[in-house]
Amino acid sequence: MNRSSLSYKSIILTIVLLISPAFVLIAGPYPESEIQDIYSSGAYSRFFGTIYNASPLHEIETQLSSLKNWISESDYSSTSQYISVVRAEMIYAKHLILEDYCKDLYKAEEVLRQGLSVLSQIPETDRDIEFLLVEGELNGSYYLLDQGKYLFSYGVKSNNLTKKIWDLNKENPRSIILKCNQLIYTPPLFGGSIKKARALLKGIVDEPLLAVDEYTVYSCLGFIEAKLKHKETAFSYYQKALKIYPHNLYIQSLIAEL
Repeated sequence: MNRSSLSYKSIILTIVLLISPAFVLIAGPYPESEIQDIYSSGAYSRFFGTIYNASPLHEIETQLSSLKNWISESDYSSTSQYISVVRAEMIYAKHLILEDYCKDLYKAEEVLRQGLSVLSQIPETDRDIEFLLVEGELNGSYYLLDQGKYLFSYGVKSNNLTKKIWDLNKENPRSIILKCNQLIYTPPLFGGSIKKARALLKGIVDEPLLAVDEYTVYSCLGFIEAKLKHKETAFSYYQKALKIYPHNLYIQSLIAEL
């Protein structure tokens, strides 16, 4: 589970996003959907930029509130709105779990619990791959709260959901990234394989991904190469991740460990 995603492309993107909060990017090979439109919006991109650049907590919460307001005022279906809001809040909660400068496990658990409640209200007929992706990552985030306590509940459920998602869809970049996180952080005895994860990630590294997914791919590849003792290659991937989110504390800490 990765922590927890500015090349010249990102600089151009940032300039455009400042013009319109609802601007939608062209970001294949993602499947066309309302969820993809929301995730590609300027409002969502600004939220990611704020949180992954380790901005002060009050700025993150302001961007989160602005994003939620934009989603609620949109014409997207209620299901798409619920899923995209839960994802944003889950990312916020994970930040509260993982980052020392704003750690608040009590608040994080409250946000995650509310997210599970909202997802449970979505009709079975609307629980498509994007629903499952958020549900899987949300359970994984809950596991991070207390890995010993939640290993056989939220941890197992997240793992099972990841397997289900992979069986259903092996093309959506978000499916691939979630699968790779499972391969990276699962012990080899139980099916983990950083080399398999590397192969999958290299298969999408040159695709036109959203900035957050591009960041995640580079950070995961850097982490894998570091595990394989390929320090120079790891450093180059970390540098690419930092070009997207220059103030990211996680990547800075990984570079310090090389």
